[in-house]
Amino acid sequence: MANIILRNVSADARIYNVKCAAVLEQGNVAKLGARDADGVYTVSATAAVDDLESVLIASVPLNYEAEKVEGDFSLAIGGIGRAYGFYNGLEFEIEDAQIDGATTKDQFCTLNTDTTFKFLAAATLAGTESVAFRVIEKGTLNGVASSTLLCIKA
Repeated sequence: MANIILRNVSADARIYNVKCAAVLEQGNVAKLGARDADGVYTVSATAAVDDLESVLIASVPLNYEAEKVEGDFSLAIGGIGRAYGFYNGLEFEIEDAQIDGATTKDQFCTLNTDTTFKFLAAATLAGTESVAFRVIEKGTLNGVASSTLLCIKA
């Protein structure tokens, strides 16, 4: 369970309805797969730093339970949620738990090549990435360490 804040989203942003065979957290990164007859895409973990069709999971529903907060939400297996396509200038804040490795301001993040649905911290970019992010700010979300990422390559 995790928190996310979308900081700078274009009116032209690509937004997808997605589902997955795994539980997804806010701020996970996934790869778009096939689209079904209802227009819902099946997503999976990114497998390479050059996955062009990767998306940001940001699917917070309206919650009417007083004891629950945004960070208590996870997208259940097979549940339909929302994902945003990456583009240059997209800015969002996610909990550091959604990034493999420690981040510092002005460091980079890329797509992970394992099955964790997380971003990967990187000191430098290799140049082969199709999607890359710069950490522009460190902070906290509901008392949990966070990083604000700016998409610099998409």
